Amino acid sequence: MEIINYSENAIYSGQKNRFRFTGNRINQSRYSSAAIVMPRNYGARNFVLTVKSAFSTFFKIFLTICKFIWIVPAVAACIYYPWKSVEKMAHEKSFALPVELDADNERSFAYLDEAIASFARETTTYLDDQGNVVDEDGNLLLNDAVLGGFKAEIRYGWHTMKKGEKIATVCANNNITLSTLLAANPTIIDVTEVPAGMKVKIPSMNGIIYTVSSGDSLSRIAKKYNVTQVDIEDVNNLVSANLEKGQQLFIPGAKLSESVIEKAMGEKFISPLKAKWYATSAYGSRIDPISKVRKNHTGVDMACPTGTPIYAAMSGTVSTSGWSNVYGYYVIIKHKDNYQTLYGHMSKIIAQKGAKVSQGEKIGLVGSTGYSTGPHLHFTVYKNGALVNPVSVVSALKGRF
Repeated sequence: MEIINYSENAIYSGQKNRFRFTGNRINQSRYSSAAIVMPRNYGARNFVLTVKSAFSTFFKIFLTICKFIWIVPAVAACIYYPWKSVEKMAHEKSFALPVELDADNERSFAYLDEAIASFARETTTYLDDQGNVVDEDGNLLLNDAVLGGFKAEIRYGWHTMKKGEKIATVCANNNITLSTLLAANPTIIDVTEVPAGMKVKIPSMNGIIYTVSSGDSLSRIAKKYNVTQVDIEDVNNLVSANLEKGQQLFIPGAKLSESVIEKAMGEKFISPLKAKWYATSAYGSRIDPISKVRKNHTGVDMACPTGTPIYAAMSGTVSTSGWSNVYGYYVIIKHKDNYQTLYGHMSKIIAQKGAKVSQGEKIGLVGSTGYSTGPHLHFTVYKNGALVNPVSVVSALKGRF
């Protein structure tokens, strides 16, 4: 029989939870249910579970990406290579497409020919690429001395360079070749930079000065330079065939090597394009890709994408820049030794008229303006106002056309 106590301090006993009643308060014992009192570490545990779940999800996504990542370069290759192939074929085909031209084209050609001719310096004697003295039409004025017949003794004179005077003028006035003048004046390194006031040694005939080495003989020297031993003896007034080391002899009719002359002639042309390009039309006679009529092509055509930088092939001054129905946007640069270069069909002109440009300086961008059916650079070289095959002066073009 259970005894129930109804006093104020009665205690209720249960199976799982025990409560203590004190007035209106209920004190929960240390055996209280977890459903009523939350554990103190519940927030940290939940955070750890969330992070683990996120990491697991990310790892699964990463594995999926790695599994299919090869698709990206494969798709890119499928797009890039066909696109480049189509672009290349478009370049080749573009030079055979018809273009409508107006009646001003003949006038444009005539205007450019007249402009080019006017850029030549007002001199009557020039030097060609081999150092020979020529006239304004390119005709040879002074050649190497004819072998044989050198009876007079060699004599030397002196000439003082005047301001603005050219070595070509000195050679012409004294009837000697550039090779002869350079051989007599080894201090001249660049014929374009001979200062005013410099005294130049002038031999009385064409030839070179030779310094005798150990073991040399007159017969050996004569054979080397293809002259007679008698000529060497007469010109140098030799009384004996015996030579001494260090002795200087004048060899009549001999000539310096081409490399020495080329070096003295100054800087060479470089390619006007540094980017990859395709040779589409060479210099000389060809079937015009537009009119289908055989014409003389005044330069070389170098095909490449629109916007490709164009560079000055040699330092100089921009003679003119502007628009032509034939060459579209074009630039003409005047160089030393009466050279001019023309750059046609530009999409943009950078070097304006009167600007001084250095070799390799950017002067414009490739385009397809004027008489053109596709983006390319038309490059022309003039010497003394006359056309020159660019391949003959730009070594980078040799073997490409």
